[in-house]
Amino acid sequence: MKRGDIVSADGISKWKHILTHLINGTKVGDIHVLGFGKLLLADLRPAHVEHWKDGLAQFLETKEYAPTTFNTWLRVLRVISKAAAKELDGKDFMFGVEDFSTREHVTYSEEKPNSLKPEDAATFLSEMRRLYPQHYAMVFLGFATGLRPSSLRPLRRNGPEADVLWDESRLRVRRSQTRGERVMQSTKTGKRYSVHLPEGVMDVLRWHVETQLSTDEMKASELLFPATNGKFRAPSVLNKPFKEVADRIGLAYPLSQRGMRRTFQDLARAAEVEDVVTRSISGHSTAQMQTLYSSVSANEQREGTSRVFRVIQGGASSNEVDRGVDSEGQEVDRKKDLALTKSL
Repeated sequence: MKRGDIVSADGISKWKHILTHLINGTKVGDIHVLGFGKLLLADLRPAHVEHWKDGLAQFLETKEYAPTTFNTWLRVLRVISKAAAKELDGKDFMFGVEDFSTREHVTYSEEKPNSLKPEDAATFLSEMRRLYPQHYAMVFLGFATGLRPSSLRPLRRNGPEADVLWDESRLRVRRSQTRGERVMQSTKTGKRYSVHLPEGVMDVLRWHVETQLSTDEMKASELLFPATNGKFRAPSVLNKPFKEVADRIGLAYPLSQRGMRRTFQDLARAAEVEDVVTRSISGHSTAQMQTLYSSVSANEQREGTSRVFRVIQGGASSNEVDRGVDSEGQEVDRKKDLALTKSL
């Protein structure tokens, strides 16, 4: 940590939390799995880790922990093991140790997608502005750009290193804040980039600055979304507003702050934004991560199968289908074909 290998406050806190489990063990109710605190690093072997994993598996059966949580602990153990092998000139005690299977673990489901349907986004935002106008612009910007809350909180509206360039309608995304006053001078993925915003989005940000900075501390702060004391908002600041707004509009599933990022992906596809452009806005580094944060709608699947149906029916190539023509070069009536697909 002193060398700067772990730069975020959240990362430091997570390491301390995990090390407590690795050293002291994990106890929930009557189940107690011992840690490695009484063993020397030089004495640790893969068999010790496998025995520990067998103990942790009890918590998977009782649903107290998710396999993804334990896999994070294993990643920390691998870092420790490699460092120990290098320092002690010994063997890697994590050699051959595999992660817990996540095949049966569902993060997002059809019932709980943690993403708003495109047609629900406007309703959600309207109710957010009515109930919590002080948070409206932050949530609006989250839906419009897919930025993480940790990237939204440290945005600076003015000052020598302002992130909002008002005259250029541009947002510089280059910091991350997880907790406390510690700020990482890059995003979660290490990227620093810009997002060019339309005037409609800039108007919302201007409205926020002009009307929602209610205290002297907020007005004196450089932050775009300061807390009432002028410092960073708490990571949990949107939890209550999201729950209340979701309840008010009758949303059938919970929506967390991370849902802003997921909703943006779905909104971008509904708007037919190119994937490469979508990733340049949200900061996703790979297509795989973009897919992970996406929830494909019924209409998208219906349109996809409709295109396949047209190829089967008329022998059109995929390029011809994309151009809206059939195999003989005639224009395709997409609405008519879609209606036909629905009737089958």
